[in-house]
Amino acid sequence: MKIDWLDAKINSIKNKIYLYKLIGDSYRMKNTNINTLIMISFVLLNLNGCSKEIPRYLVDKSTGCKIWTFNTKVTNIKWSGKCINGYADGQGKVVLFDFGNKIYFGNVYYVQGKLNGYCEITDVNFGEYSGKFKDGKKNGYGIFRMFSGDKYIGIFKDGDFNGRGTYVFSDGTVYEGDYKNGYPNGFGSLKFAVGDSYIGEFKDGNKEGRGTYTYTNNDKYVGDYKNYEPNGKGMYVYSDGAKYIGDIVNGKRDGYGTFTYSDGHKKEGVWREDRFLPDAKIFV
Repeated sequence: MKIDWLDAKINSIKNKIYLYKLIGDSYRMKNTNINTLIMISFVLLNLNGCSKEIPRYLVDKSTGCKIWTFNTKVTNIKWSGKCINGYADGQGKVVLFDFGNKIYFGNVYYVQGKLNGYCEITDVNFGEYSGKFKDGKKNGYGIFRMFSGDKYIGIFKDGDFNGRGTYVFSDGTVYEGDYKNGYPNGFGSLKFAVGDSYIGEFKDGNKEGRGTYTYTNNDKYVGDYKNYEPNGKGMYVYSDGAKYIGDIVNGKRDGYGTFTYSDGHKKEGVWREDRFLPDAKIFV
């Protein structure tokens, strides 16, 4: 499940803060890079192991009962429950070991050796999951509480976030909205602990499409997003009543647009990287 990518994101989070500065006119607007923040935590590690690993059955040597697992690190298992035709079946307790070290345990329900129905499992490296399984994978409603302090509450499909869900970060930031294949896709809202908020469209964990970003000082951007930044047509509205309507490139006024001051005075024409070009010619 994209482990190398996840590590790279975590290592680079400190230098992944973007500032969108509106140069001139004494106006400044700040935007946090929510792409990095969202996608670090929206990679869900399957509690049975990474999906890229080969699934297999392991045998409880004391009972001869088989259990299905995805994780190749598991070397032996212990199952306390019924064994039907050589497979774990029904309600019981399971413990999975890595050379004597307990790595997974919980109260579970098996059907022919595969997790099905409601289960409660703890992964000693990542966190606790309580929710539904189907054929060995998380499917349906569930709650994943990570030891980092993060928490996901919502719908799973084939082990990933899929459907509606809420992700609560350890710092109090909350994302609520649509998911597909483990990432925000569709419509959602992101409320930062510091007070900023974004409501709009997401694609593969990025802000993509139409959205509204509101700052703690009540400044606001409404418009198009691409590559997690304001790009396209948009409007900046300032808390003092001033506003800009026009073209936006990478969060800056760039192209044709109109800046209206709070007193009604206007600058209309061509902009380049937040600077107004009064002498620029417009070609049609």
